[in-house]
Amino acid sequence: MEVRFRADVDRATTQFTQVRKQLNAKVKEGLTEGATRHALPQVLRRSPSVTRPFLTAKATTRGAYITTKGSTKGDRITGLLNFGGTVNTPIFAKPGSAIMTPWGPRSVVYRGSRTGTKPAVYKGKHFIETGVAASVSGMEDALMSSVLESFDEFAE
Repeated sequence: MEVRFRADVDRATTQFTQVRKQLNAKVKEGLTEGATRHALPQVLRRSPSVTRPFLTAKATTRGAYITTKGSTKGDRITGLLNFGGTVNTPIFAKPGSAIMTPWGPRSVVYRGSRTGTKPAVYKGKHFIETGVAASVSGMEDALMSSVLESFDEFAE
């Protein structure tokens, strides 16, 4: 007895590819929504006011994250206040004014090893990590509802 089958998998392969693309799009949409609605407000609530304009939520198909937007200065401020660090850069006075020091007015004040004074040291507050940790359950709910909606669309 001989049995032969001919399977046409091209149609099924293209349908699986379309389903995978739609599912990835829904996952990214759910992650973005979860990060924007749940994680970002928690992070903003815990963050210093100077960093709030620079924070935003973004996502890929594999994960969501809180990042900074805008200028390098804002990124550095946010990084210093979140993670901590040491600053050795000089402080410049505004044009036409001076910085008062114990040794008199100066146009530039140096910190760190150049003058023997201590550099500015910032202790990290870790407001991004604590805000994200506090919002994990809300993010999971947003992702799950988005993925379940995509399966409802596939069933039709």
